[in-house]
Amino acid sequence: MNNARSVAGLAVATGAALAMALAGCSSSSSSSASGTSSANQHVTLTMVTDSDTNIQQLWDSKLIPAFEKAYPNITLKLTNSNSADETALFARIAASVKANQAPPMDVFVDSEFIPEASQAGLLYPVSASNVPNMANIISVDGGTAGEMAYRGSAVVLAYNTKNVASPPTTLAGVLAWIKAHPGQFSYNNPSDGGSGQGFVQAVLDQTLSASTITRLSNAEDTADQSQWAAGWATLKSLNPDVYQHTYPTSNTDVLNLIAQGQIDLAPVWSDQFLAAVQQGAMPSYIKAVSITSPAMPGGPAYLGIPKNAPDKADILKLFNWVLEPAQQAQIVTQISGYPAIQQSLLSQAIQSSFGALNTSDEAPYYSADGQADMDNEWTRNVP
Repeated sequence: MNNARSVAGLAVATGAALAMALAGCSSSSSSSASGTSSANQHVTLTMVTDSDTNIQQLWDSKLIPAFEKAYPNITLKLTNSNSADETALFARIAASVKANQAPPMDVFVDSEFIPEASQAGLLYPVSASNVPNMANIISVDGGTAGEMAYRGSAVVLAYNTKNVASPPTTLAGVLAWIKAHPGQFSYNNPSDGGSGQGFVQAVLDQTLSASTITRLSNAEDTADQSQWAAGWATLKSLNPDVYQHTYPTSNTDVLNLIAQGQIDLAPVWSDQFLAAVQQGAMPSYIKAVSITSPAMPGGPAYLGIPKNAPDKADILKLFNWVLEPAQQAQIVTQISGYPAIQQSLLSQAIQSSFGALNTSDEAPYYSADGQADMDNEWTRNVP
């Protein structure tokens, strides 16, 4: 889960502890900066993440032990961070690149600053030429030359099959259903969770061109944001039809409303919904479907390599390994995530777990600044 929609507490190091940990985070390998290493040479790769506890557990309990078993000469060490720590960390990375010195760590996992590091030219380019399994990544998760998608998720539509025999599959259909069934739909305040953000953005996107949506996903654009007016009017018109005329304050609150039968339709995060199903917390008669025209947003989580990392050859082994079907299946079963690779490469059992969810169709979220603007404008224009 990404940080914009976190509902679990982060197990983070204190700033002092993280600084001490990162101070010794250069690779233990004596391999050259060219990225070559010997199969018999022991290498320690240091990794850092600021993602949620479930992602940390995925790596610590599943992916890292399995990788070290497959590559016994490589040790992976994962350090947990937070946004405040990473501001200083980003500066250290930039300084190390400028000075042509070893970076403070070898691999970024789900870190918030991966896009910023890519734009600043601090990441080593990866592609199918040096990570062959990247050829299997779905096109919507392409990323930049320095980003490698390894998992994904999206906002989808949950519905109660007892009362909704044929759920809407387009946004226009969703809006018409809400009007026809007052009080049976809800979404959370977009400032309080990404599922509400996803629904709000889809309504805004409905009247925008594809090129405008792309610009908004890349950077804050106030001129393009002026085109949101029609979307705000639509969202405001829904106020009388939203459950209790109020907006829940988290993604989890919305999941609970539909699980308890208080509402019949709601946007939810795919991974949270699938996890609730797997854990038996969601009744079997609650299903989910992907929405089109436009799709509700979602997207990949990335891995990245500092361009001055000394053990690139071994890091690239890790990147290629993570994209193998066996590891992608672990992402599905352990955290209910979307695979980054084509679903057809996974077992039929894994594929069937997604039901009517299309793991390859998701719109990009707006840029971080654009999301903040959207949340603020929603507060002014909608409730």
